[in-house]
Amino acid sequence: MSPPPPFSRFLEDHREAVYRFLVATVGPDEADDCFQETFIKALRAYPRLTHDDNLRAWALTIARRTAIDAARSRGRRP
Repeated sequence: MSPPPPFSRFLEDHREAVYRFLVATVGPDEADDCFQETFIKALRAYPRLTHDDNLRAWALTIARRTAIDAARSRGRRP
């Protein structure tokens, strides 16, 4: 196991997959906001990662949880 790459490389490597997932999940209107929130959460947690095992799955898990939060938020709006 090797340490994770710099965050900028992680972002570049996984941004397209995460964005496509979010467009498919929350739609194009909310995808940009969810994308930004996903990578803010990832940036906050990134220093605690100890290895680079399956970073794509990790990013998509954060995106999925962010999409769920967005759907819950939509449900509470009048």
